[in-house]
Amino acid sequence: MWKDILDITYYRAKLIRVQRQINIRILKPYLTVSIETLCVIKGLVLIKIKTEETAKYYEIVRRQEKLFHLEMDFKNLDITSKYN
Repeated sequence: MWKDILDITYYRAKLIRVQRQINIRILKPYLTVSIETLCVIKGLVLIKIKTEETAKYYEIVRRQEKLFHLEMDFKNLDITSKYN
């Protein structure tokens, strides 16, 4: 899944660098502050946290869709035909 890419140090560092540049443009007086602090000051969520949250939501929705389809398949079974 695409969220697994963030486990690769190279890509995680790239995303952090991009987010830091965005935050620095917004908060120029805080150039020596960590990315986490910049996000807190600006009220933003770290990209890593947001992608993990989105991935969890996606997994929950997928699981619910699978359960729904299983339930519909079960309801569509003609159980009475086996006993006639």
